[in-house]
Amino acid sequence: MRRFPMFAFLLALVGVPAYVAAHTAEEEDAERQRNWTVDDGTTIEIALGATQLFAPDSLGSDVVNVVPTQTTMLMVEWYMHYRWHLALWFNLPTAPSLTFENGELVQGYVPPALALGVIWVPLTVPFSQKRHRIELHGGIFAGATLSLTGNFFAIGALRLYVLHESGFGVYAGVAAAPRLDTAAMVYGIGYRF
Repeated sequence: MRRFPMFAFLLALVGVPAYVAAHTAEEEDAERQRNWTVDDGTTIEIALGATQLFAPDSLGSDVVNVVPTQTTMLMVEWYMHYRWHLALWFNLPTAPSLTFENGELVQGYVPPALALGVIWVPLTVPFSQKRHRIELHGGIFAGATLSLTGNFFAIGALRLYVLHESGFGVYAGVAAAPRLDTAAMVYGIGYRF
């Protein structure tokens, strides 16, 4: 029962505001001209980023995280539509998890993870004489840890992406994986081809 509100939130994040309203070709053309959307030949994006993993359930117990676990993330996105992206990411921890247990500092193993999912772009706001734009991205992914136990999990993410017309961009956001009891800050750079 405890995980139901998080699942409902993740479902609402992507499912409820889904792109249900059917746009006519004229409306999409007008929006492309207004916002120089990525529908002008961009099909792939490669992003390199970092995450700070937190274990929120440990904060109220006898085990308290001292430092969030640092990871490096590589993401490849394919643009099915300028509002919908198919994304594959790989998350590689670069440090062990550090916790205090009974007054001693203990290091733990954090396995790498691989996930596949969709990203929805509900909002695009051009600025700086339309040479830049800010995009709001919401995504939901299914993934697995790459370890002997191979935990499967769902993860929801929300990020702001600042993009230059050349295809270079930076992003920052948050993500949560309720099954793994993990939340994360996510940030990085990307380039659209």
